[in-house]
Amino acid sequence: MVKEMPTKLVMIIDLAKCMNCRACTVACQQENSLPLDGREWNTVIQYEIEGEGTELKTFTLPRPCMHCDEPPCAEVCPTQATWKDKRNGIVHVNYDRCIGCRYCMVACPYDVRVFNWGNNEPKLYDNPLVPVRPRGVVEKCTFCAHKTIDPVTGEATGVLPSCVETCVGGARYFGNLYGDSENDKKVREILNTRPDIFRLKEDLRTKPSVYYLPPK
Repeated sequence: MVKEMPTKLVMIIDLAKCMNCRACTVACQQENSLPLDGREWNTVIQYEIEGEGTELKTFTLPRPCMHCDEPPCAEVCPTQATWKDKRNGIVHVNYDRCIGCRYCMVACPYDVRVFNWGNNEPKLYDNPLVPVRPRGVVEKCTFCAHKTIDPVTGEATGVLPSCVETCVGGARYFGNLYGDSENDKKVREILNTRPDIFRLKEDLRTKPSVYYLPPK
């Protein structure tokens, strides 16, 4: 029996291990040829929560694109520039079709899309594998699809996204739910053994492909 989706890529982020070092943000900027103008595809947000008594505790929330199974951004796109690859679950943007209307930015409940204002700021690195984005389009995290997905078959290559590779605290896990690599097995193990695992805004039924383990 042939699986309808032979590859299903998911990411798990352990908030208890996140050190707020932002190495993931810098790695993403470098890998995806992002200018150093504040444009981030993989941002890290810091929150304060109440502890015991008057004590305030802080925790960080890394926030890439959620690559939802039911992406509202794709539903509202008038040109179908945002589309979901059913072979692997990744939500892509066709920059040639994007007209910059920013409907997707409004529709995204996770605020993970970024508008390209075309600022001519220096870049950490120009990656020839990543498409050049013209001014006036909306961008976002791709799970580093240019190296994690085979461009012909759409199947997982076993390569990790740059944010996972460079995570100093080992807070990120990435793998194919249907794969056999050690990374794939680790992802399945966490999903099957950690009842406290959660996804952001699950009540919206967007079914994100990014999962979180809670902070301590």
